[in-house]
Amino acid sequence: MADRGGSTSWRRFASALFATIFLAPEAGSACPVCRSKVGEQVRAGILDEDFRFNLLASALPFPIFLVIVGAIHGSPRRRLSTTGGRDPGMETRSAE
Repeated sequence: MADRGGSTSWRRFASALFATIFLAPEAGSACPVCRSKVGEQVRAGILDEDFRFNLLASALPFPIFLVIVGAIHGSPRRRLSTTGGRDPGMETRSAE
């Protein structure tokens, strides 16, 4: 039988997402600053002609860090040697 715990957590997530999507605009429309002169100036300053560049400059570090973490996570693991960097198998071969 399938695990019901995952289904419950999915329902909680879906209901929280639903509430956020449909109730957040109500809270945003209640903002007294957003419809004022200052709110219009702030919005104009954010959504100006440099918006795309600023968005790219703000978001660019995240994919770079993800690539670095992926490279570290996907790299082969090296064992720490207790022989001081020497391969113990090489000593027996050279003595033969």
